Amino acid sequence: HHYRIHLWDHHKSEKALESAARCGQAAPRIAHMWHMPGHTYWELNRWADSAWQQEASSRADHAHMMRDRVLPDQIHNYAHNEEWLIRSLMNQGRQKSALDLAKNLLELPRHPKFNSLTKGSGKQGRDRLFQVLEGFELWDDVVALSSTMYLEPTDVTAEQTKRLRLLGVAHYQRGEFPQVEECVKQLEAIAAKLEVKAQADVAEEEKKANEEKQQALKAADLAASNSRNEALLQIERDFQKKFKDAS
Repeated sequence: HHYRIHLWDHHKSEKALESAARCGQAAPRIAHMWHMPGHTYWELNRWADSAWQQEASSRADHAHMMRDRVLPDQIHNYAHNEEWLIRSLMNQGRQKSALDLAKNLLELPRHPKFNSLTKGSGKQGRDRLFQVLEGFELWDDVVALSSTMYLEPTDVTAEQTKRLRLLGVAHYQRGEFPQVEECVKQLEAIAAKLEVKAQADVAEEEKKANEEKQQALKAADLAASNSRNEALLQIERDFQKKFKDAS
């Protein structure tokens, strides 16, 4: 069933419907087997069925966590299962459920190796939170969450830029123009730092290229010098041989 779903995925997903209906039931303790039919239903725009499958995969994962006492992000595809469920919920218009689940991904315990704002549940949760808030135009929630851990400021430039952009749009939609100006000011400061860094990177690359060029020239000069010395030595050897033969 797993194989057949992949076989027809993105091509003729309707041919995998029979396997999609049986895949999870064939191995009910394996979350990925519940996850797989989501591929088929997603391609066929069957959002409710897609969400049902990811909910089932979550139940299998939760049972795994309780049984073996592991953290969510120590489970293969846990974050992906959850973020896909959020997208399925969004496609059904279930904004509250999607918002709650995106927040839940950010509430999960952070494993330093697997889960942060750049990978795992932390990243997936933050990405989907942005998507839910902007997609459903939840401007009041954006402003409210901006002072919480859900939309906290970050040292990751790309994340901070996304945050300020979303917050600026929310303030604009609420008619809070001084706050919009503050967001723009902070974005311009980030842009200025990026410009300085870009110029420094160009200068560093030019310096590196120049050093490599100088090293290449020195190597060429050394090779030429060695070649000349070898030629002179050969001339001297030839002369000595001729002198010896003549004597």
